[in-house]
Amino acid sequence: MNLSNSDEMTKLGYKYEHGLEIECDYKKAIELYEQAISLGNSTAMNNLGYMHQFGMGVDIDYDKASKLYEQAVELNNSLAMNNLGYIYQYGLKTGRSTELDYEKAIELYERAIALDNVVASMCNLAYMYQNGLGTGRDYDKAIKLYRRASEFN
Repeated sequence: MNLSNSDEMTKLGYKYEHGLEIECDYKKAIELYEQAISLGNSTAMNNLGYMHQFGMGVDIDYDKASKLYEQAVELNNSLAMNNLGYIYQYGLKTGRSTELDYEKAIELYERAIALDNVVASMCNLAYMYQNGLGTGRDYDKAIKLYRRASEFN
C-alpha cells in the first residue's frame, strides 16, 4: 500500500475505523484521515467528520463535523452532502449554533442525489416529503423516492 497516496491513506484509515482486516484503532484512523486531508482528500474529510459527529474515538463535536463536511462539499463529495444535510435537517447544535434548516438540507440531499449518493439521500429526502419538513407534505414524492432508492439495493 502506497501511503503517499491520499486514497490509500483513506482506505487504510477506514479499515482502522471499522476494524476491517485489522484491529479497530480510532487514533490511527484519525491520523491517516488527517494526513489524507492535508492532501485534499474529500473522502477523508467526510470520514473524519463522521467520527466527530458520532464520537468515534473523539468527543462528539458537531462543529468539527460540520466544518469537515463543508470542506468536502466544496469538493463535490456526495457523502458529505448527505451528512451535512442530516445536520441541517436535525439542527444539531454546534459552536456556530446550527439551527434547523430544512431548505438547506433539501438542497444538499438533491445535490447528493444528482451526483451519485442515491440511497441514503433519497431516503432522507423522502422522509422530509413524507413529514412535510421544509416543504409541503407530499406522499407521492416520498413514495417515488423510496421506490427509486429501493431499486439500488
